[in-house]
Amino acid sequence: MLPDRETFEAYAAAIGSALLAFNSMEASLFGLLRAHPCRHAAIDAVEVERFSDKLKRLKRAARHESNDELRLVLVDIHAKAKVVNDMRSHLAHGLLWEDYTDGRALLRFVPYRKKVAEHWDKTPAEIRQMAKEFTDLADSMNVVAARLRSIYRLD
Repeated sequence: MLPDRETFEAYAAAIGSALLAFNSMEASLFGLLRAHPCRHAAIDAVEVERFSDKLKRLKRAARHESNDELRLVLVDIHAKAKVVNDMRSHLAHGLLWEDYTDGRALLRFVPYRKKVAEHWDKTPAEIRQMAKEFTDLADSMNVVAARLRSIYRLD
């Protein structure tokens, strides 16, 4: 059963904000990969890759980074981005419904590999907080990309 219209609209706005923030973060990740010397000749192909594939490239870039401090920063960004990738799937592919036992709004999502339904009882406020986390991570990626560009001067 679907939640009432007011609840539905609150979730729609929060989820939309979170997904747009995630997309911005993905663009920032692409910018970070472009700025790293480990980038590949076919950098334009990276732009259309899935987020998880970009994360694999980031992990490789961190592994090849000669600057110890930057390597740790790249590893940290990779770890945080890997966690939020799972959040994005719940938001983008989740079904909003009302729990018939207690009336709570839930996001139901069935991960492709697990084939078992997962239910989130996150509120719109919690989802907006996730959007802020995505934006903060994008900002961190932009700072690191600028630092990489100043060091390696690839662009």
